[in-house]
Amino acid sequence: MWTNTSIIRDVWPVVTGEKPSLTYTGILPVNHAAKSTEVIETVLIGGNLSSLDYWNGVYGPFPVGTTKRALLIETTGEDPTRALSILTALKRGFFASGSVSAILFGDLHGIRPASAEFSTKEERFSFLINSFATSVSIPVFRTGAGEKTLDSDLRFGHGDYNDPIPLGTPARFTRLGDDSFSLEINGFMRAVH
Repeated sequence: MWTNTSIIRDVWPVVTGEKPSLTYTGILPVNHAAKSTEVIETVLIGGNLSSLDYWNGVYGPFPVGTTKRALLIETTGEDPTRALSILTALKRGFFASGSVSAILFGDLHGIRPASAEFSTKEERFSFLINSFATSVSIPVFRTGAGEKTLDSDLRFGHGDYNDPIPLGTPARFTRLGDDSFSLEINGFMRAVH
């Protein structure tokens, strides 16, 4: 159950069709490919890292079509070594197929420490994301400090504060003046298959 009424206030006009899109700010570029990007028009898909791993293992990568997909990845309670292993498998599947235009990391909630050198969730998260991002040539983004942020700067996934993010919908990453990006989700009621 959502306890934060601002989440409902933000998404309800989109669900009812009163407002055509949702826009999130504070999306941060992680690798060189993302930092050198101005705009990406795509379709947003994705979800929990373990579910994506299952899909990749059973069904293989999404077929390459006329629309490449941006992949949202979030998880909870995953061991960092296993998370990096799953990301490597996804890299060989989804990303090698050419069907992914960008990756957006949401919350990696509860990532357990790989060693004593990481004392905070942010350190573990940053290490995992940066290690992965340097190994791929497609743009990698992470959620950042947007205006709706409460206790965490990670807004999509299993954290204490979660912004709703419709999947299977047209999306646009756009560079802002401060080198962060906005993510606009368009046509919420017109899912793209």
